[in-house]
Amino acid sequence: MKTKLFYVSLTFIFEIFLIGCSKSNSTPEPESPGKNFKFKVMEYHTNDPIYNAKLEWSYCAPPLDFGYGCSSIRTVGTWYSDVEGEIFIRHSETRGSVNRNKFSKENYWSKNSIDSFVSTPTQDSGIVRLFPYSWLKIHIKNEITHAAAVNINMGFAVVFDSIPISPTQSFVHAVNNLDTTIIYKTYGNIKNIVEASLDSAGIKQQVYSKIQFVNKNDTLHFEIILR
Repeated sequence: MKTKLFYVSLTFIFEIFLIGCSKSNSTPEPESPGKNFKFKVMEYHTNDPIYNAKLEWSYCAPPLDFGYGCSSIRTVGTWYSDVEGEIFIRHSETRGSVNRNKFSKENYWSKNSIDSFVSTPTQDSGIVRLFPYSWLKIHIKNEITHAAAVNINMGFAVVFDSIPISPTQSFVHAVNNLDTTIIYKTYGNIKNIVEASLDSAGIKQQVYSKIQFVNKNDTLHFEIILR
């Protein structure tokens, strides 16, 4: 009888020890000190939240070249926005690195900057607005013969906060026998500028200029006939 009781007592004590160890190991590690980060990704002009927008968090990897910047860039992690367009990142997930953000989404222009920023003792927050893709389709046709070599120069820009932004590309082509259509990918939900000028031996003459709002994922059609 004494032997049996002693056996039961040891088993009971051993079970308590296992339970105690299990509880101790399940305790989460404390968060490392530092600010958390919260971003809200929205569509430009409409301010609609963008779901599943991608944030790549990178940093300058040593050794740093102070003359030319980063010698290499390493990605810490990737996060995606929820249905409200929000992304929350704990400070410990950033590994304490200085962030180099890149926000992207299919059919939107990617962006590395933050539109508005608010800092508190515990959290840095920012609002990011992405421009959707849109397209310009321009038909250019020349119906006269020029004696000298004449080129047509096409320029594109967008009007952002009443200020035209320089075009990202242009189109230059010889005018004689010209009959072509060009498609230009541009920023949506904003006014676009389309301009054309003739260039003859360095002398330019503007022949077309138009400013028009283009909706997201839409294609604006332009016709330029030289007579």
